[in-house]
Amino acid sequence: MLSTTPASAAGTTANFISVGAPPAAGSARGSYTPNATATSKDKVVETLDKTSSGCSIASGKVTFTAAGTCVIDFNDAGTTTYAAASQVQQSIKVYSANVITTSAPPSAGSAGDRIRRAPRPRPVTPW
Repeated sequence: MLSTTPASAAGTTANFISVGAPPAAGSARGSYTPNATATSKDKVVETLDKTSSGCSIASGKVTFTAAGTCVIDFNDAGTTTYAAASQVQQSIKVYSANVITTSAPPSAGSAGDRIRRAPRPRPVTPW
């Protein structure tokens, strides 16, 4: 779990962001839903850092799209009671997805298929 040091302001209460542990790594076409909370109970805003690559974020869900390093920024601007929290970042290495393609041989007796046999050799008769 990651936490921030509060960015306190006079007359306001300290505010912290706590973020659950990210996956050790991601694979393209996978996804991850971060879990972040703030002391203020405000909704923590999750965005991609400008250095981020290999992922996208929509409606709180991070989708791994290609090889790269996905960097997620977590922010809480605070309220009249709570100060703005210091930003927390998560960095996740994203690997390309391995694509395995297989094909099955046609089944015996498939409609429209004919089995052709090689001609049998003729016996040789000695003279």
